Amino acid sequence: MKVFKSERWADQDTLIPDRVNAELENYVGEINGRLDANNVTAGTITGAKVALDTFNQIVVSESSAALVVTRNNENQQQWFTLEELSITTGDGRLEIEGSATWTTTLANADYVDLGVLVDGAVVARAGASPPAQVSAWSSELNACPPVGPGSHTVALVVRLNPGQDDPGTAPAITANGRLLWVRHMRR
Repeated sequence: MKVFKSERWADQDTLIPDRVNAELENYVGEINGRLDANNVTAGTITGAKVALDTFNQIVVSESSAALVVTRNNENQQQWFTLEELSITTGDGRLEIEGSATWTTTLANADYVDLGVLVDGAVVARAGASPPAQVSAWSSELNACPPVGPGSHTVALVVRLNPGQDDPGTAPAITANGRLLWVRHMRR
C-alpha cells in the first residue's frame, strides 16, 4: 500500500507552483485510487448510507378520478388544471412528463390542447384532434425547462377549442386518468 506523504508548508515559505501542483496531483490520485470500483466491495454502499434525493429529486402526482372540463364563452382561452404539484429546486433543469386520457363526444373538428406550465408559463403544448367517432383519447408531453433555485409550481393543463364548423358549441371532455412526473436535475 502506498503511503501518501504530504509536504508541509509553514508560514512565510515560498510556494513554488510546480511543487504545489505535484502535491495536489498526488493527493487526488490517492483519493481516486481508494474510490476505485475494485476497492469497494459489494454491499459497502447501501441505501441507508445515501440521503434521499442525493442525486435526483422526483415528485409524482396522479389521479384516476373523473374530472369534467367544459369550455364556455367566459373561459374560452383558459387553461384548466388537470394535475398540479410543487417542487423546490436548486439551479438546474426539470425533466417533466405529463399524460392524460379522456373521453369526449367532440367531433373531429374540435380539438384539445394539452400543456405543461411551470410557474404559469407554457413549457410544452400539444394539440390533439380526436378522429371522428373516437370516444377515448390520450396524449403525452415531455419538457425539460431550466429553472433557478426556489419553489416551482408544475401543472398539467388542458384547453378546449371549438371546431370551425360550429364555433358556438361548448365542447367538453371527461379526463379519466392524469399523470404528472417531475425530476429535478442539478447542475
